[in-house]
Amino acid sequence: MFDKYTIGKNIERIIKRWGLKQQSFAELIAPEMNRFKISSYVTEGSKPSVEFMIILRRLTGLEIEQLFLGEVDVEEIPPEPIAEQVFQDLQSQYGINMEEAPESEALADRVDAMEAELRALKAEVQSLRDRLDGQ
Repeated sequence: MFDKYTIGKNIERIIKRWGLKQQSFAELIAPEMNRFKISSYVTEGSKPSVEFMIILRRLTGLEIEQLFLGEVDVEEIPPEPIAEQVFQDLQSQYGINMEEAPESEALADRVDAMEAELRALKAEVQSLRDRLDGQ
């Protein structure tokens, strides 16, 4: 059963695991976000937006259902944001020898695939929202 404070507790665990302050975490999610919004999720039980949840899923690798419906064990949370690590790995891989970077067509194909996955995730989130609203 959905507990409006579960997502807040899980967000708080993620912030602590990554050693961040609420403001730094907010900026990681989106440049225009602030700590007050994060605080509303953590302390007031406000429901995060679909976009927020998709970004949080990408950064943690955790399923949205798990973030909303169950307490996440600290060991399930990666020690640092996944997307950030992927970026650093790519930067390391291609930063030394940019001639080996993938061609722009290959990058465009990867972006298209990511956009398709994002659309699927949004549909999944909407389905979850519909189920939660029905409870």
